[in-house]
Amino acid sequence: MIRIQTLSKAGEFESVRPLWEQLAARPEATVFQQFHWNRLAAEIFADREQPHVLVATRDSHAVILPLAIRRDSTAALIGETLFDYRDMLSTGDSELEFAVLAEASTLGLPLEITALTPAAARRWNLFSTMPFCKAPRIIRAECTPEHLMESHRRLGRHARRIAARGAQLRHRHGSDSAFIHDLYIRKAAQAGSLFTDPVRRDFMQRICLEEGKRCHIFTYETSTDLVAAILTLGSGHARHFYTVYYDIEWKAFSPGQVLLYEASLQVLSENLDCDFMTGEYPYKTRIANAAVPLVRIEATAEAWREALDRRNAGIAA
Repeated sequence: MIRIQTLSKAGEFESVRPLWEQLAARPEATVFQQFHWNRLAAEIFADREQPHVLVATRDSHAVILPLAIRRDSTAALIGETLFDYRDMLSTGDSELEFAVLAEASTLGLPLEITALTPAAARRWNLFSTMPFCKAPRIIRAECTPEHLMESHRRLGRHARRIAARGAQLRHRHGSDSAFIHDLYIRKAAQAGSLFTDPVRRDFMQRICLEEGKRCHIFTYETSTDLVAAILTLGSGHARHFYTVYYDIEWKAFSPGQVLLYEASLQVLSENLDCDFMTGEYPYKTRIANAAVPLVRIEATAEAWREALDRRNAGIAA
């Protein structure tokens, strides 16, 4: 027998925390599917996207669909604009996954999800998908630190030039809240930044504090200023390069690109992959050796119902 529970407030998440953490510990889950990320996002962004999380269980199987209803009356997954990878959490029971999507469809709302990895997209095969972008990365099994150094000697020279001008490579962690506050204030000043929004800056400061040492920040700093910074998040076999910042006054030295290179050397030396996240920007693709294609879903309420009917017809047949 399938049981489905609905969570409509962040405070209700605690009732399923053990199950959520168990599912989020599965290898396919990313940092964005972790309980504390979703719990905090549901709290901070509640006025923008009302939580409507569906928790389905049957015997030893479970599915959590971290759904939210946005102000424009579309159904999406929790995370506002700040979660790079989206997905449900599941033990792999396809019938239970179907049941939770069928329950969600009763809202009668269109569905929009960005972005799904190939592994995640298989759980959403009820819907047609559209290409979104690629996430460049360095696969450690195919690139040693020595190989990266040999392939990008120019970046090594730039690193020495930056050091000669007094900027040193430093390391910080998510517990350095004052630094993270300053970092996202600086990001907010850049054209087109998501972080002009103070609520998003607040989310990042609080989630980095919760991440603690799993949030590792690489910086170039002089005695008086921040030249560049890369905020990374640890998850399983990879480190995710979430935020990149550099001071435009140092543009001639390409500090963002060079810091990405130096941070990648350190991550590879820890036997981890480097995930440069969404966006095929040249400064990322230049040193990447792979890219994960991401897709998105857009379905009207009617298309959602029709997809369910087709699947039901297939099952009945």
